[in-house]
Amino acid sequence: AVGFRASEDEFRAIYRATTAADAQYGAAIKSNAANPADLARQKQAAIDAQLQATLSPERFADYQRATDPAYQPINRLVTRLDLSAAISDQVVALQTDLKQRAATIRSNTKVPVPLRNEQLAALSQEADAKLSATLTPRGYDAYRADAGLGNWLKTLAPLPPPAPPAKPKS
Repeated sequence: AVGFRASEDEFRAIYRATTAADAQYGAAIKSNAANPADLARQKQAAIDAQLQATLSPERFADYQRATDPAYQPINRLVTRLDLSAAISDQVVALQTDLKQRAATIRSNTKVPVPLRNEQLAALSQEADAKLSATLTPRGYDAYRADAGLGNWLKTLAPLPPPAPPAKPKS
């Protein structure tokens, strides 16, 4: 998995766990079973259970992060830029925090739209500064350009103006 630099022993453990799960679930998933998504989740759970018993808790957490679909795009970018794997965690944590804060601002209808837009603009500037510092300016440009990564930054955009009151029908 991108972002998980396995030792030889870890690689062998992952290979054994994956091979065993493929043998158990692979044919059923490919045979148009009633619910292939459930079988795929069961297969991944079997792999995870075996690896959790084999890897240290820290390395298992690293493995889970590296195989988590939410981390895949940032892991690829961090690997391509030859940055520390810890950068992925920092970016995902920052993204989660900023998205939650933006949602809080957007949902607070007690605050007038212009003031909420000022708060969102400040949050957008904070995102630019922190992501650029974390990823390097070159990395941040690549992050913003990749729709799979930087698309969430649109949640920091200003709110549309309130709709004018409806005119009564005559």
